[in-house]
Amino acid sequence: MSSSDDPGQGPVARKGKKLSFSNAPVLNADDAAVSSKLTRSDIWFEDGNVILQTPDKMYRVHRGMLSMHSTVFNDMFGVPQPTDQPEIDGCPVIVLSDSVEDWDEFLPMLYNKRSVFQLRENALMGSYAVPTKLLLAMLVLGHKYDFRAFWNQALQFLKISFPTKLDDLEEFWFGKTDDDWFAYEQILQHRFRIIHVATELGIQTVLPAAYYICVANCLAVCMKQYKVHRSILAMHSPVFGDMFGVPQPADQPSVEGCRIVNLLDSEEDWDEFLPMLYNKRSVFQLRTNATKSYAIPTKQLLAMLVLGHKYGFCAFWDQALQFLKICFPPRLDDLEEFWFGKANDDGFANDQILPHIYRILHVTLQLGIQTVLPSVYYICMTLLSTRHLLEGVNEPGGTAYLTYEMRHKLVLAKESIQEEILNIIPLWTDIRPSCATDHACQRKFTDWYVNLVALASFWSFMALDPRYTIIAADLCATCHDSFSDHAKLTRGAVFARFPSELFDLPEWAALEDSI
Repeated sequence: MSSSDDPGQGPVARKGKKLSFSNAPVLNADDAAVSSKLTRSDIWFEDGNVILQTPDKMYRVHRGMLSMHSTVFNDMFGVPQPTDQPEIDGCPVIVLSDSVEDWDEFLPMLYNKRSVFQLRENALMGSYAVPTKLLLAMLVLGHKYDFRAFWNQALQFLKISFPTKLDDLEEFWFGKTDDDWFAYEQILQHRFRIIHVATELGIQTVLPAAYYICVANCLAVCMKQYKVHRSILAMHSPVFGDMFGVPQPADQPSVEGCRIVNLLDSEEDWDEFLPMLYNKRSVFQLRTNATKSYAIPTKQLLAMLVLGHKYGFCAFWDQALQFLKICFPPRLDDLEEFWFGKANDDGFANDQILPHIYRILHVTLQLGIQTVLPSVYYICMTLLSTRHLLEGVNEPGGTAYLTYEMRHKLVLAKESIQEEILNIIPLWTDIRPSCATDHACQRKFTDWYVNLVALASFWSFMALDPRYTIIAADLCATCHDSFSDHAKLTRGAVFARFPSELFDLPEWAALEDSI
């Protein structure tokens, strides 16, 4: 090891080196443990012939095993030992000053009671990692006692974790390589000791990358903080990029040496957004519907819209806006297919979008996404009752309410449409001369209409839901087709009124997104 990562002789390998001993009397193992308050390790072989003693624990192991892997122990056992060397159960005691945690990690691996590597569950399938506490033990003890093979393995994986090229570093920490969260769950929590060990052992090539990972910011949102990376925020957001590019106040508060950026956003939005920003969660999920299409979960969609718009996370904003327009398109046929057709045979629209419909309406109004607003209104009117409009709907986390102004608009629009539907529906009774039921279709339709008038506030909006023209199933084929055609024409006429006549928006063709 003659590289810059191995100053001097690298792992200690000086012939005849003696480790420190105490002048403790000869004891048995139990007495020694009691008298010195030491703990006996699980690594305690009855046929072991040497005892390693750390400040807190004793290990009974084999001289041959230590000598086989360590030149330091091999050289030490090759020279005469002091006659007053302490013993326990007839085994010489070697007093060590190392951390008990390092030996607890290292000895089971030395004896093949645990593997050096663990198979990761990331997208690469077949990649391996060294658990971080074991990695540190292999570095510290491998360097000190010249456990050469283990030092080499640990150094190799350390350089994989903290490479010299930015592309490799970002792939390991933020790409598919870390979709099992290994870097964040196992390495990041030990980052300061990694830097300390790398500095102490002179492993210079990994230090810049290790410092890079540690250069982070704390985002403080309401009562929650997120420790993240300035570079990741700046890479995706010009707002954060510009903010980090100017000198910050000297008295800016910090946590663990990281500056705090106070935000006024919803913590729920950041909870949804940050795992996606760090590639811990996919933007899209595969649906189980007939078309096998993809969707963005609604809470995630809203976070992408709100934070994407506010901070200029353009790539995420564009993806969210594109999917929002798929959910609420300007053409009635497309809207009905997404909400009532085969595209929704997995129930995604009703189960994941409808429970958040009021927040979707609020966000689209706030951000000026005009092109989807009429369709959002249409779905509210079609699938929600007047009671829902007035008293709110149950959303995950509580009841969601509309503003007074929005409730007023929707209720008035709903009354106007109910009146229009009740006036139009009698025209549907255009029973064809070719009807083969001797006016049975006419009687069925009349009964249905009487019920509709009696429960106008509820049933009239069924006419806007193409699934409820199932009433036509009781009619003959000719009348069924006539009924369905009239129902579709009515829905089209109502849909055309939504922007300008009912909600003071421009005509369909003039709708624009003010973003």
